[in-house]
Amino acid sequence: MLPIIVDVKRSKVLVVGEGPQTAKRLAALDASGATHVQVFAPVPSDPLAIAAGARLIRRWPNGEDIENAALVFVGDLPPEKAERFFVLARGKGALVNVEDQIAFCDFHVPSIVRRGDLLISVSTGGRSPALAQMIRARIGLAFGPEWEGHLDAIADLRAGWRAAGLEPAEISKRTEAAVAAAGWFDAHGGLALPEIDTRIKAST
Repeated sequence: MLPIIVDVKRSKVLVVGEGPQTAKRLAALDASGATHVQVFAPVPSDPLAIAAGARLIRRWPNGEDIENAALVFVGDLPPEKAERFFVLARGKGALVNVEDQIAFCDFHVPSIVRRGDLLISVSTGGRSPALAQMIRARIGLAFGPEWEGHLDAIADLRAGWRAAGLEPAEISKRTEAAVAAAGWFDAHGGLALPEIDTRIKAST
């Protein structure tokens, strides 16, 4: 397995299925900022239909629909029908994920903890999604909502350091120093980042 992060804002994505697994996958795509999504479901569940809105197409996709799609997600289908869409999509060059059917997966979707642009993922390669979710829950406790603000703060400092012409190695060094001084990995925290930045500049 090769872990990668896909920018779904730039990619055509198809979601195929009618029930809760399909709705879950659509919700994950929406949370990821996907902007080119089509949902194919002849008889969608009410929650799926509401979530899909104008993106809903009430039939199964054909080869023309899949043309130029980067990713195809399939859920809530028996193996024989899922295999049909798997073969069709792969024939068009798309990567396919069929929920809970490893044999029909080009990739697996990890359990994630999302804190703004901070993304922490856990994967078992599809072997135990429940275990991945348990591990994710524990990571979520360690990296709470405050980490979204932490990332924003360190990103602002990094932007300032880059604007000042600092080399990548020096930026990494200052990042480590700032995070350590802020105490983000400690129980009681530390200094505020603006104060840290002032002290770092004064010492160089």
